[in-house]
Amino acid sequence: MDAGWHRNEGMRIRRGDDILIQAVAGGVGIAALQVAKHYGLTVYGTASSNAKLDYAKAFGLDHGINYGREDFETAVQRLTGGKGVKFVLDSLGGYGLRKGVRCLQPSGHAVTIGAAQIVPPVQFRLGEWARIIGDLLQGGVFHPFYFMERNRGLSGVQILLFWDQVPYLRGIVEQLFAMYGAGSIKPPVSEVFPLGEVAAAHRLIESRRSKGKVLLST
Repeated sequence: MDAGWHRNEGMRIRRGDDILIQAVAGGVGIAALQVAKHYGLTVYGTASSNAKLDYAKAFGLDHGINYGREDFETAVQRLTGGKGVKFVLDSLGGYGLRKGVRCLQPSGHAVTIGAAQIVPPVQFRLGEWARIIGDLLQGGVFHPFYFMERNRGLSGVQILLFWDQVPYLRGIVEQLFAMYGAGSIKPPVSEVFPLGEVAAAHRLIESRRSKGKVLLST
């Protein structure tokens, strides 16, 4: 977006670039997919099933990767002929983020917006905690020299820090509404739950069976 989304300071998205979007069939993933297609990007996306990838293809996904059947880093290298992608939108964190950064081509940039892969479980399960700790250890810590040597970049976005920047947010929202009015983006709704069934809504999201947004109604 002209207000800064597609620049991210020194970073600039150009028509013809490519991007890897993690969890592409989710609410944020579908939104990012549609915005990316609006700007003329080739989109690679990951999901946990072929059904979710087929769902995302209806919104313009170019190359789907079922991470349950194939390592997504290997798939990206195969699909790009070893070149890698220009951008990565990460919502995994941990080892998934490190693998995503390795998918970048020289001068590529990754933006991380979440840590779904390492979110602690609602109920304590020793095996699940062991997996999360292992994933954190594998993800490790990036040293600045890592990015210097490979000419890659990594940044993060925390939307809560923008709440008081009203003019900036207004500019972005106006662009999104313009895209919506032009038919470039169509927010998909997976299911709508009454407010009193918020726990059921969260269970659906945690089950990874939802596609698009899960809403609550009053």
